[in-house]
Amino acid sequence: MIKKLDTFLFGNIPFSCESEFSLEDSVISLKENTKRSVFSSLFKQKAAGKVSASKVSLQRVIPFFGNSFKPILVGKFKEEKGIVYFKGKFTTFLLSKIFMAIWFSFALFWTALAIIQLAETFSKQTNRLPFEAFMFPVFGIAFIGIGVLFMKLCWRLSAKDMDYLKKVVFEALTKDS
Repeated sequence: MIKKLDTFLFGNIPFSCESEFSLEDSVISLKENTKRSVFSSLFKQKAAGKVSASKVSLQRVIPFFGNSFKPILVGKFKEEKGIVYFKGKFTTFLLSKIFMAIWFSFALFWTALAIIQLAETFSKQTNRLPFEAFMFPVFGIAFIGIGVLFMKLCWRLSAKDMDYLKKVVFEALTKDS
């Protein structure tokens, strides 16, 4: 359940690519096709991030456009039976995940307290509840919905990032490019 919710909110879309090079050459080739810093690609879109055999973290950098909730590619190189693979997943930045976890925790806490208060009010009152009594739980549910919509909108704004990063990795790991 938690894994499905995590996948729904933050992506976690698997990606793998077979390399035509040795492990060392694969790392070198991917490093050559990407930049180390987002600041090194101020006027031209590029894939930027950390590349090593044990950890790869890449993002698409578009000049004058920022999105902290965009998909990034994280993974590592693995060698199995003499064949080198890049295995990773598309996900969201860790700080964005933490921010949204706080957002949803607050919204769930608010909604739970509002429902408890509504139940107490309902048990003490014999006639109909006022309309205002229902506003706090509805506000909490709306706050959760706004968070989900926000995540989906931000992911949608950068929908082509995954295709771009796949292309960069594939071109770096094949001899034809």
